[in-house]
Amino acid sequence: MSSLPQLLLLLALAVLLAKVAGWIFTRCGQSAVLGELLVGLILGPTVLNVLNMPAFASPDIGVTISHLAEIGVILLMLIAGLQVDLQDLRRSGWSALIGGICGVVVTIGAAWGLARLFGYNAGSAFAIGVLVTATSVSISAQTLLEIGALRRPEGIAMLGAGVVDDILVIVLLSVLLGFSGGVGGILLIVGRMVLFLVVGGAFCLWGLPWLMRRVERWPVSAAIPSAVLIATFFIAWAADALGGIGGITGAFLVGLGLRRTSLHHTITGAIHTIGYALFVPLFFISVGLHANVRSLDPARILFGLALIGVAIVSKVAANTLGAWAGGLPMRSALRMGLGMIPRGEVSLIAATVEVAEGWIGPGLYAIIMVLVLTTTLITPLVLRVAFRRDRVAREPLGPDRMA
Repeated sequence: MSSLPQLLLLLALAVLLAKVAGWIFTRCGQSAVLGELLVGLILGPTVLNVLNMPAFASPDIGVTISHLAEIGVILLMLIAGLQVDLQDLRRSGWSALIGGICGVVVTIGAAWGLARLFGYNAGSAFAIGVLVTATSVSISAQTLLEIGALRRPEGIAMLGAGVVDDILVIVLLSVLLGFSGGVGGILLIVGRMVLFLVVGGAFCLWGLPWLMRRVERWPVSAAIPSAVLIATFFIAWAADALGGIGGITGAFLVGLGLRRTSLHHTITGAIHTIGYALFVPLFFISVGLHANVRSLDPARILFGLALIGVAIVSKVAANTLGAWAGGLPMRSALRMGLGMIPRGEVSLIAATVEVAEGWIGPGLYAIIMVLVLTTTLITPLVLRVAFRRDRVAREPLGPDRMA
């Protein structure tokens, strides 16, 4: 039997619950993201486990939902890039660069020390450190978009630091996995990343604006949105397959380039409608949908709780001090540091790879899932509290701002 009817029913249920939960939480003064995450947790194996119910029991559905959710991440980072003026990003360059580097180094060191304290060997402890330092700024970007703060200095610095963070984590993961290939293999991996950032970044910043001016004159329906999606998916693929730095970084570069065109308001509205109608809500739901909190080994609970605390405190402290050293006022630096709390898709991808390569055991994967879920749930709350005293104007992104 075809799994399409089951998929259609699950998509209808998931999007409906996401919108209802988002509306309820927004009316209560909270982030719509928080409602969507809780919906995913309820639908997932922690509570209902809908993917194993007879109505949705098809091996293809879970994979399809995951792929749609990954597209949601790519579109969300594209929208985030569209909100960032390159001049603002350049002005926050030192705070983003120093903050991002400090966040990675200090968090890995703190997690390494904790893991060693709990008896892990040096290699496994380093692997755990790499897992817990990978920030997912898409959660913070969505929250800052909702409260109209993404274009503020701390928001711009957060996005820049997120790019630095992801690149460093992927480099370190590549180094970890490249030990068997020797120094030459490691240098080849790093060289690919640098080459893509130079070539791909140049194309996005200068080639895409030139291309969009010509696409605008094409006598076809929805020429601009189609061209944007084609460019985004291609650059995201190239970033992953050719550069080895992840599709989300490629999508963010595309957004930065399209921001430089006179069509960026039109593009933002079109992509906002496409993304928030289906893909972005599925991303937030999928975080809980694939997390099974009940699978935690009781013997590892103490280590898991300590790791979550160390991961949050070290990340906030290191990024705050780094951004402050880079030129941000302390209050803005603290807000930027709080925006670096969430872990997400990069941590989960890295955990999957490390389990397959034998660096960590399956039990640690459940801890990483809880870390991702916990940090993703608390970030919208702490960011709203951090910005509560300021009157922040909402940014016009489209007819439907609810995720």
